[in-house]
Amino acid sequence: MLITDADGCFYYFDPGLFAIKSLGIEDAARAYFAEEDTRLVWQAVPLVEAARERLGDCPEGSVYSLRPIALIEGNYIPDELCILPLAELISFTGEVARQTKDLPAGSQFEIKIVD
Repeated sequence: MLITDADGCFYYFDPGLFAIKSLGIEDAARAYFAEEDTRLVWQAVPLVEAARERLGDCPEGSVYSLRPIALIEGNYIPDELCILPLAELISFTGEVARQTKDLPAGSQFEIKIVD
């Protein structure tokens, strides 16, 4: 997800890494997204094609995503794909980021699902 602030600075929200990367002003953001490695990750063509084949088209307001547990585990395979409402994905990734932001890199944590 790409976000801009009131000053015109661009940020890339990476739900897989639960991180926000500052990209700078529009020219710097365009340069970042023009890099081959960035395009491969951002476009995720093989995963999108697999999702579309397995799940069909996304309804408006929804996105292809890895299942939330697969995002955390880093299990980026087609069998872990699902369709989620964008607001739900943002809420989930934001909540995980909020709860884990102060953990040292490499920390282990446990997730409990509560209804």
